[in-house]
Amino acid sequence: MGPEQPLIYTGSSETMIGTGPTESGTREYIGKVRFQQGNVIVTCDRAFHYLLLNRVELYGNVKVVQGTMTMLAPLATYDGGNFMTDARGGVTVIDGNRTIRSTKVSYSTKAHVATFVDSVRVIDDSTRIWADTVIHERDTRINRAMGRVVISDSVGTAWLSGARAYHDRNRGYMQITGDASAWQWDPDEQDTMHIRADSLETWRGDSAFYLANGNAEMVRGSVSARSRRMKYAMDSGIIMLEQDPILWSDSMLLKSDTIRVDAPQHALHKVTGTGNAIMVNHTDTVHPDRFDQISGREIVIGIVKDTVRKLTAVDNAKSIYFRTEDERGEGVARFTSDTIVVDFIEGRPEDIYWLGGVAGEHHPENLVMGRVEEFRLPGFLWRTDRPRMRALPIPFKAVEIKTGEGM
Repeated sequence: MGPEQPLIYTGSSETMIGTGPTESGTREYIGKVRFQQGNVIVTCDRAFHYLLLNRVELYGNVKVVQGTMTMLAPLATYDGGNFMTDARGGVTVIDGNRTIRSTKVSYSTKAHVATFVDSVRVIDDSTRIWADTVIHERDTRINRAMGRVVISDSVGTAWLSGARAYHDRNRGYMQITGDASAWQWDPDEQDTMHIRADSLETWRGDSAFYLANGNAEMVRGSVSARSRRMKYAMDSGIIMLEQDPILWSDSMLLKSDTIRVDAPQHALHKVTGTGNAIMVNHTDTVHPDRFDQISGREIVIGIVKDTVRKLTAVDNAKSIYFRTEDERGEGVARFTSDTIVVDFIEGRPEDIYWLGGVAGEHHPENLVMGRVEEFRLPGFLWRTDRPRMRALPIPFKAVEIKTGEGM
């Protein structure tokens, strides 16, 4: 054994059996075994100390203590040469207010980094994590989770899932990648909002929010949306959709340069599309190729109890509305004005008002039939790939872990 490998100092045991030379043999310790190396204290029921290798095999009620961290396991190996502890058979680690459990763990007493493997569960005062693997950095308070990652807050109203997670407790920052999803449950309204993207980032602090990047989706009640980038401010309830956003509500589709969703106190209140905004409504099941349309620089949709009640289009507003009578086509009306206001009842247009600079024309049915596609406003779009609410993945062995349990 070279000088770079510090000795493991033996504290005490009830029985010691030695074999081989004094400096290179094996020692077996039985009953109230205690070792110490620097600030690391190890206790167990039975141990085999390989002197030349500077390694100890530990059996029964293994306990490793270093500073604020305590590791508990039925079996472990302590290697004094590379400052590594490998515990197995069901491990519990308590580090301050954080408790971590897994099937096995490798812990560096020098780098203060632990790698937990198989059915990992983590709990602290604000977060729960389930994963296949978790790397816990004690000094930086950073956690990395891989494989079937599921995360929740302490009360179970906010959930995240994905293939990988990075959690910096000092910054209140978390990133989820690999088909990342988030669920925000409102127990008062018995409602859930779901966000999905290639990656999700969350910040907790004075201004808590989600940032979704790449193929972002959102579902809340009757409203669904897609965009390449999405930001959700949790305190204000404002959701910003950027980069090719599309939003569906009831039978309507809204497209614009940016879309803002206002949901204060978790209640959906207003949707605003700004820049080249167009709303397409499809309610005619008898004539599936006919779409009512409204466009303008900005479109504002008022929502009450997840149902559209009012729509306002401003600045060079245009509309195309197909008329029906007893399920028969009755032509189409095309109008322009400064502002268009539409009142809805049960999600369907009831009254339409054209305000300021009104100009329009009506085309009878005989001029419409067979030419429906000619009646499209600039920017017209209809898509049916509306996002749907995904089921929350149930974590394996999703049971409550009490901080300090097992000490």
